[in-house]
Amino acid sequence: GAALAPLVGEAAGFERTDLQPGRVEKVGWAARQPNASLKFCIRLPRKEKEAHEAELKNRIFLNSKDAMKIPLTAGFPYRISVGLQASHPRNHPLFGVAQVDCTGSCNCMCADAPRSKPGCRFDTLSNTSAVTITTYLNLKVSEADPAVPALAAQAGCPADACVLQVRNAADNLSAASDGHGERSKVVVRALIVGLSDFRTLHMMGLRNAAMNNARRE
Repeated sequence: GAALAPLVGEAAGFERTDLQPGRVEKVGWAARQPNASLKFCIRLPRKEKEAHEAELKNRIFLNSKDAMKIPLTAGFPYRISVGLQASHPRNHPLFGVAQVDCTGSCNCMCADAPRSKPGCRFDTLSNTSAVTITTYLNLKVSEADPAVPALAAQAGCPADACVLQVRNAADNLSAASDGHGERSKVVVRALIVGLSDFRTLHMMGLRNAAMNNARRE
């Protein structure tokens, strides 16, 4: 949580927060208001991508299984995982819905989403036990034209940055209709950025292992 501060380009309604005051510091970026947004300036590992692709040209594979898993994910060479706090209806204030989108020099979508659906939406009132944990929303990421700097500049980011926005997408009317009442808390705890190959597939399990009965939208 504390290490996220240098990546924040713009925070509207999100604040750096000690989530357990009086004990060992546990930092997150928290919002309590609908439509609050937090924008991160992310440098994609482009040099690492180029080096990976150059190495593959001369690599000899011993079997077809290795040949299939070593290359980067087609069309989405990068992966970003957003660490979000998830909680239970017994814990108040009630947690809400996080909407994650990418602009600037990148596009992103849920790792398991159809190719045509951008962004990702996650209901953080989704833990099945009465504790609050950090779970990871996994995104597959592609590059967009970094020569168009306007959106990145508006977010306070360098022109070639991948701008990742987390928005508190709480809709109080729909939240009330599902029996949970007003839900407006969203907390960001971590970011993981890397290449999208077999080595980062384990990040899919970070959420699945802890959230076997997660409620996703």
